[in-house]
Amino acid sequence: MRALLVYLQKFPSLKYQMHELMFIYDMGFKKLMSVFIEMWQDRWFDQKYGTDTQPMVKLSKLNIGSKKKQSGYNYQASNIRPFQELMKKVQFPKNGTFVDFGCGKGRTLLLASGSDFAEVKGVEFSEELCHIATENINKFAGKTAIHCPVHVIHSDADEYKITKSDNIFYFFNPFNEDILSSVVDNIEKSIQKHPRTVYIIYAHPLHKICIEGNSAYQKIFEENLGGFDVIVYRRDAD
Repeated sequence: MRALLVYLQKFPSLKYQMHELMFIYDMGFKKLMSVFIEMWQDRWFDQKYGTDTQPMVKLSKLNIGSKKKQSGYNYQASNIRPFQELMKKVQFPKNGTFVDFGCGKGRTLLLASGSDFAEVKGVEFSEELCHIATENINKFAGKTAIHCPVHVIHSDADEYKITKSDNIFYFFNPFNEDILSSVVDNIEKSIQKHPRTVYIIYAHPLHKICIEGNSAYQKIFEENLGGFDVIVYRRDAD
């Protein structure tokens, strides 16, 4: 089996996925099969809706004008099944506004549009990825029902103006500690100005200290979904 994975790495379109599978394979067959199913679901999603939400995109390959390019991490879409599991396991407020920081090609926006949110927003500092995400939304809407408005905003994450309706924030490890700290500070300022309960979803939480350093944030969910740790924090109004 491992020899097959090594061979499949020769194909450019499969190189990244096979590298990941080799790592998982060494962890055990059960885990390997779980990841393989998720990869198949992700590919099937794009084939079904005519979208382009994979594979991983290195920031070095993108023409990004922002001075904060070095603070960002490579684009990698959230896996479909783990995101759907999260939506079932955590009761987020209906009619909330979901904001994905570092939305990339917009797969999470498409998935979130099928939930009970009043609005879904994606914030992305790559203009190229913003265009792809917008095209994906249009293609997706042409083949299935989107339950709420979906918007893509071209902006540095820490310069995005948080509105009083924004209350569910999603991060799939999109940038470094400095930018995350600034965004969390902006969320806090918004709460102080417009008191409300907010939720932060942090997948692959390398810089969770930026959130947990504020005792007002309560951890209400923590689980490994699709190979990545996912933490959900709730912050009630003072």
